[in-house]
Amino acid sequence: MSFNELEKKRYSCRNYSDKKVKMDDLRKIVNAGRISPTSRNSQPISYYVVTSNENVLEMRKDVQALGGNAFCENVSAFIVLTIDQESYENKLAGNRDYTGINTGIVAHAMCLEATDLGLATCMLGRFDRKLVAKMIDFKEEESERIMLVIAIGYSNDKEIQDKDERRKTMEEVTKYL
Repeated sequence: MSFNELEKKRYSCRNYSDKKVKMDDLRKIVNAGRISPTSRNSQPISYYVVTSNENVLEMRKDVQALGGNAFCENVSAFIVLTIDQESYENKLAGNRDYTGINTGIVAHAMCLEATDLGLATCMLGRFDRKLVAKMIDFKEEESERIMLVIAIGYSNDKEIQDKDERRKTMEEVTKYL
């Protein structure tokens, strides 16, 4: 599959089956994040892979605690991305904060890898951070914090809407100088 085809196929799934994700596929997904570029090769992100039945049930509740993400009811795996801000800032030595950019690059690579493996994903930004931190036994501090949760599973969608139908045209978004 070409990169363009992969990009068009990847979407934020809201309709999951309860089929389990293979551990080998989750390792490939994490590795896609691990080898992604980060500013000054700081590699500030850690990955918490949630797969056991008990923990997945708890994570489903935690990501729904603020009243959203009801579609996570059948998600069979989650990956929590955390960042070590202190070591990251030491490596940057006063340069601009690229925390969000690094997280986005890493998460997008992981979601594309999942798509290439036939899996569906949704990046979750709205969740109860304290509950998620407790579930993964993570001490969230000023220097270390949870950035994102990625829901991973198999889609129940029979057909994916063509992204070109939902996106602005190239002419609307591009300026050639």
